[in-house]
Amino acid sequence: MARIPGGRRSTASHTEVNESDVSAQEEEEPSLSKSQTKKEKSTRSSSRTSLKRSRTEFQGPAVQESGQKAQCLLYSEEQEETFVKTLKDLSSINKLTVAGEGLQASNEFGETYLHFAAFTGRPDLVKWLLDKGAQCDARDNKGRTPLARCASGDVECVKILIQRGADVDLADNEGITPLHYAALSQSFANLKLLLEAGAQINSYDKVNGCSPLHDACYGGDLKCVKALVEAKAVVDMPTNPEKSERNKGAVALHYAAQENKADVVLFLLKNGAKVNLQDCKGCTALHYAAYNGAVDAAKILLRYKACTDTKMNQGYTPLQVAQDMCAKKDKEQMESLLKNGNPKADGCVIC
Repeated sequence: MARIPGGRRSTASHTEVNESDVSAQEEEEPSLSKSQTKKEKSTRSSSRTSLKRSRTEFQGPAVQESGQKAQCLLYSEEQEETFVKTLKDLSSINKLTVAGEGLQASNEFGETYLHFAAFTGRPDLVKWLLDKGAQCDARDNKGRTPLARCASGDVECVKILIQRGADVDLADNEGITPLHYAALSQSFANLKLLLEAGAQINSYDKVNGCSPLHDACYGGDLKCVKALVEAKAVVDMPTNPEKSERNKGAVALHYAAQENKADVVLFLLKNGAKVNLQDCKGCTALHYAAYNGAVDAAKILLRYKACTDTKMNQGYTPLQVAQDMCAKKDKEQMESLLKNGNPKADGCVIC
């Protein structure tokens, strides 16, 4: 049997979800734990699924963790060492203008001091550099602004840049805006700041043809998804085939289902998402849930009348997808669920 185009299956764990749980979670204060976010992003990075993502920049700033030298520092090793010391000691910042470098100096990657201060989480330096005349919307070689570089990181840096007039909608060379970065990295506080500043909510990137809502559903944070929907993101907007050959016609529900984000699936369905929409491959959300062994998501989809007989373009139903492709540990439960078409039989607590 032909595979659903894509990579590895999701490794998301199964967690029962009910409607009261979703409501309660929506009211919780956002978690800003950097270590937790880093761990979650690492998990998602290792489980690329059938809706392909190609962005590696979401895994961290330009400072690599693989033993490479920090690519974001300037020119030579000596200047690199000087700049690191400068960042540690704000009182020595005036050294930046020595030897004619100036505040607009950049390295071979086009990254300026303001880029570096922003994505290393130094609001004191960001403020100082802006006071001295640093360009708020300077772009590196990939078209990224300082705001884009901290949109998945330090909240204070984002706040300062927005207050100083940073353009919240400037996209990089791949069409990725700061709001995309905040959505995929689950940076709820930054996402809220960008929305309050009037960020364009339904813009497409050029890599995957995705909107911020697609990215938020892929990341799986209910608070981010809820904020975008409340800001009038189009729930059933498909990925844009004119922007990318990847993931043609996929909607937010497809991303949430494949990642087994049951709370997000439930929220989208309660807010008007159509359960049986097909992408350009003919796949429904239930196909993606079946392929990835997303049992919890499948239970909710079935509760909302997901069709078990819909065939993708290659002629396969969700059950056939589960039988041939689902991981062994999930296969028996998924097959039983799809055969019976009754989530109550499998202990669904929302029924």
